[in-house]
Amino acid sequence: MCFFCWKPSRELERRVRRLEVEFEAFRELTAGEIQRLEQEQLALKAEVTTLRGELLELEGQWIALTAEVAELREQVETGLFPQPELRAFLESKLGDTVSITLPDASLQGVVITVGVDAVQIREASGELVTIPLAQITAVQ
Repeated sequence: MCFFCWKPSRELERRVRRLEVEFEAFRELTAGEIQRLEQEQLALKAEVTTLRGELLELEGQWIALTAEVAELREQVETGLFPQPELRAFLESKLGDTVSITLPDASLQGVVITVGVDAVQIREASGELVTIPLAQITAVQ
């Protein structure tokens, strides 16, 4: 081996070792960073899954509210509002004589049928009268 070649060769060996050490340190640093990024990715995936669930729930609520708004609009447009308590009361009076108060009149008769938005009574005269539930102010 030549004397002149030996010194540069030692210098190269030191450089190679230093580069190996630096490379190993870089590899460890990179591995730690990769692990951190993988954990962050898992957390983000979990968050996306949660947000998808919340989105589905909100979509369901939106659909329900849209249907409710459509129903309310129809009721406002037709002037017919469901009155389940009044319907139930009138259904319990089927065949009985009742007195029904309206804004401008009072009627008395036997409850014949109760519909979704109206009741039909037979007055003492035998006349059938259909009364929209929305117009009834009182029933006795």
